[in-house]
Amino acid sequence: YVSGYEDLAVSHWRYNECAMDTASFMGISITYCSGYSDHKRVRILDSTGAELPVGWSSSEPTYTASKGSWLKVEVTLENNGAVSQRSTVQMYLSSLRQISPSSSTSIGSSTVTATPNIPDLLTIWVAIPSTVSSGSTYFIGAGVDTSGTLTEVNEDNNYTYLAAVKIK
Repeated sequence: YVSGYEDLAVSHWRYNECAMDTASFMGISITYCSGYSDHKRVRILDSTGAELPVGWSSSEPTYTASKGSWLKVEVTLENNGAVSQRSTVQMYLSSLRQISPSSSTSIGSSTVTATPNIPDLLTIWVAIPSTVSSGSTYFIGAGVDTSGTLTEVNEDNNYTYLAAVKIK
């Protein structure tokens, strides 16, 4: 690593497993990790840990949730820097898909230590405000280093949209 190289990122993808492949060697079938990983979208879960009802539109998930409900939201935190970093992952609800603190409502957070080169799948509690409009679709997103205290190589990966939520 270059001295002082630091970068935290949040993502709407989660590591699922190593992609498996099969080969035949001397008449024996061998299953092995192909070296590539398989990724899936992060999920939104109810308070029991079950995935919320979800529909897919243009390869994007839209969950259904009730206003005033407590949910668990998955987000992947990555540290592509040289040293471990302690940071707060802030969760947002927005009427816009582009997540930013200025146009979003804070709905939860978690302070964690991110280890270099080890993606960390976090599950963070969020509260859907009771003031949101029934029948409307909102976007849940996440941000890391939201106060800008860490000088990073790439500041563009600090916020991400995770999933749409239609309020019933």
